[in-house]
Amino acid sequence: MAVSPTGIESTVLDTFRTTLATSDTFQTWVGVETVAAAKARIYPVKETAGNYTLPCAVIDVGPIDRNPIAVGISEQRGSIEVLFMASVDSEHDDDDAAYAFLNQTGAVISDVEALVGTGGYTNITGVRRPEKPQRTSEDEAAPLGDAYLAQYTVDYWGA
Repeated sequence: MAVSPTGIESTVLDTFRTTLATSDTFQTWVGVETVAAAKARIYPVKETAGNYTLPCAVIDVGPIDRNPIAVGISEQRGSIEVLFMASVDSEHDDDDAAYAFLNQTGAVISDVEALVGTGGYTNITGVRRPEKPQRTSEDEAAPLGDAYLAQYTVDYWGA
């Protein structure tokens, strides 16, 4: 039986999963045509390496800050960690393959930012990429193959 997200962390994660899956760019990138199919390529919480179908996104809850503002009502701010992964496009040289990957991740981020203020989606207040994108090392290459990885931190307000 499937578990429905109901807690302060799982509902945030599920809402962001829907927000990300709504991105037309993400859907095209992962080769699907519906939000439901795109959600299957967004993995909540990191799994063991090798269980991913690339390209994909892995999402996880970051720090959360909750403040009670009235009886039974809390304001919540926090962050969601997003890891985009994709196989290196062998049709391009190294520079162009890197640009192709960054073009996709940047366009997906722009899509989700465009949903700010739209009901039912994550109310994003900022996006950071704390580290530069990386290409898998020889150690990682076995489960993922030759792949690019880019991690973003997405800040939000509200639950």
